[in-house]
Amino acid sequence: MFNVEGHRRSEVNIMRDVLEICLKGASKTKIVYSANLNFSRLWRYLGILSSLGFVVVEYGRDGSLVYRTTKAGIDFLNRCSKMRKIWKVARCGDE
Repeated sequence: MFNVEGHRRSEVNIMRDVLEICLKGASKTKIVYSANLNFSRLWRYLGILSSLGFVVVEYGRDGSLVYRTTKAGIDFLNRCSKMRKIWKVARCGDE
């Protein structure tokens, strides 16, 4: 998928998007639509995030599956945010 500048999103950006959506818990459908992914790509990224311990699967109140960002996933989001700030400062110095 494309970002605001018309470039494809990196894998890290897609993972960051999925983790942000899952902060309060989200269904597969919500993640697909909110992250602008198809289901096959979602499965790929959920597999990666799950294997890294960044997301867990829980049962919602209605018994449906809910994907939730873990503390490790939140730490990853925080590190991504810091890196984006550093990158923004570094890019501004190039101008």
